[in-house]
Amino acid sequence: MNSTVVQFRPREADDRQTRGPLICELCDHREHDAVVPCGRKHFECANCGRMSAVRAGPVLPEDGVVRQSCATCGDQSFAVMLDALMCSSCGTIHKEDWQGAA
Repeated sequence: MNSTVVQFRPREADDRQTRGPLICELCDHREHDAVVPCGRKHFECANCGRMSAVRAGPVLPEDGVVRQSCATCGDQSFAVMLDALMCSSCGTIHKEDWQGAA
C-alpha cells in the first residue's frame, strides 16, 4: 500500500485558541477548561511548571465556526485525504462537498 504524507504548516502569527481539558504527562495534573493557542502540542503545566501538559481530548474549532457534517450520519469527525473526506464514524466518502486545496 502506497501512502503519501502531506505536511500542513500553521499560519504565522496564528492567534486563534482552543478550549478544553489538559493533562500533564509528568505529574498527572489535570485542567478541565484550559484556553490554549492553536498550533502547539505542549503547554506549561500549572502544577509543576514544565512544558509537559497536552490536550486531553479532541481539538475542535472555536464556537461559531461553520463545520462540515457527514450527510449520512451527521458526525463532524473526518479523515482528510488528498481528494476527499472520509467520515470517521460511518466511512462515507465525501468528494463533491470537500473544499480542500488542490
